[in-house]
Parts: sequence; C-alpha cells; structure tokens
Amino acid sequence: MKRAQIVLCVLAVAAVVLLYAFGPTRVPPKNTGMASASMASGQGVAPASLHTDSLIHQAKQGLPANVLMRITELENSVVRGDVKNQQIQAFRQLAHLWDSLSQPDLAAYYFGKAAMLQANPQALQFAAGLFLNRVQQTSPGALHTWQALQADSLLQRALQLKPGNDTLQTMLAQATIEQGAVMQGVQQLLAIVKRDSNNVPAHLLLGRLSITSGQYPRAIEHLQKVVSLQPQNAEALYYLGVAYRETGHRQEAVRYFQECKALIRDPDFDREIDSLIQTMP
Repeated sequence: MKRAQIVLCVLAVAAVVLLYAFGPTRVPPKNTGMASASMASGQGVAPASLHTDSLIHQAKQGLPANVLMRITELENSVVRGDVKNQQIQAFRQLAHLWDSLSQPDLAAYYFGKAAMLQANPQALQFAAGLFLNRVQQTSPGALHTWQALQADSLLQRALQLKPGNDTLQTMLAQATIEQGAVMQGVQQLLAIVKRDSNNVPAHLLLGRLSITSGQYPRAIEHLQKVVSLQPQNAEALYYLGVAYRETGHRQEAVRYFQECKALIRDPDFDREIDSLIQTMP
C-alpha cells in the first residue's frame, strides 16, 4: 500500500465529519499523478464523459430484489403534496441507502441533490466535500472527472449563496485542479492566500501541488505555514517529511514523520513510516 494512501485510509472518515461541522481544514492525501502530468501545460486531457444514469444503472446490477424495490420506491416517491420537501427527504434516504450499499459516489450525489433543493450553503459544502474526498481516491479517468464536476457544480451554487467565502473558493480551486485545469486552480489558491495569509486549506493544497511538481522549497514554505497555525495537522506534517526527505534533510524529515506517526497511531502506517525512515540516506 502506498504511504499517501495509508494516510488517506486513516484520515478519510474524520475528514468527512470535519467537512460538515467546520469546513475542510485538511484535505486527505492522494495519488497526484494527474496534477503532475498536467502541471507543465496547465491543462489535463479530458477523459470520456460519464453519465450519472449509467453510474446508477451499473450500481443496481446484482442487488437483491427487495433493495431494488426500495430504491425504485424512493426514486418514484414524489407524486403530490409538498413536493420539494418530499424530494429532499427522498434524496436523503437514497443517499443513506446507497452509502449502506458501499456506493459512496451515489451517496454523495444524492446528498448533493438534496442540498441543491435546500439551497443551504453548509449542506452544499458538505456534499461537495464528499466528492472531493472521493476524487482523491480515484485514478484519473471518467469517474474522477465526474466527481470533480459534481463538486464544482455544488460549490458554484454555494458561492452564489455565500459570495467570497474563502473555504468554498479553496474547495472550488481543488475541484478545478482535479478537472485538469491545474494552473487555473493554482492561481485561484494564490489569490486566496494573498487575501488571507492564514488560510490553512489553501496553503496545504499549494504545498501538496508544489511537492507534485518537484518545487520542494516552496512546498516547505506553504506547509510550515500550516503547521505554525495547526501544529497537529497530520497531513501537513507528513508532507513536510516528504519535502525534507526529497531535499536531503534527513533530520527534519524524521522529525516530521515521527510527529505525524504519533498523531495517526495506526500500526500499518507506523510500519510504513519506519520503513521509509530506514531507507533514507
């Protein structure tokens, strides 16, 4: 298992909870190959489009008859009365049902559908955060782009309701990057930190992107800013370890890896970090 993926597995659930309560203060690590491939040109190659209906159809294959019946009932439940509230409730129930069936993309989709009807910025941010969490676990391709586009749509609506919100704008920049427009997203992030030099999510994402593009001194600058504001930000500590390791600063790398390990407290992650430290020159 890749080291960054182990961090993701440990932090993902907590990150989703934090997204709803406080907005995203930590973005889980990911395989950032797409950003790396796109960084030079600033544009990604758009994969074949994915339609939501086909995703739902595929997810239904092989489900028990009683589960399919329940899904169909919810899909067709809005017939009369307070249609909007019925739709919101049906979408939420579908979200929870798909989540129970280990279909997080469809769960996020229906949470997003409910949030759109609610026109609630916090609910829209939560649903968008679910997609951004998912996109970090997905390799570049049609599903990856679909997830990023879903997040983008939700965040655009949230910003209509809360114009100028830096948290939403940071998330939108991430969605932009995940769609392949890396330099556009970076410029959005730089504008955010120019307005608010203490914006943790923006600095963290800029730090990750700087590592992806091999700009390690710049990554250290952004990540040190995060740690100065949030000393127990496990992801920032992990990526600081990576950045110092890549620049040949063994002592600093070990320090930050150990601090991250103390926060994560996961045996698999501990073994990966210990192995990484042992192989450093």
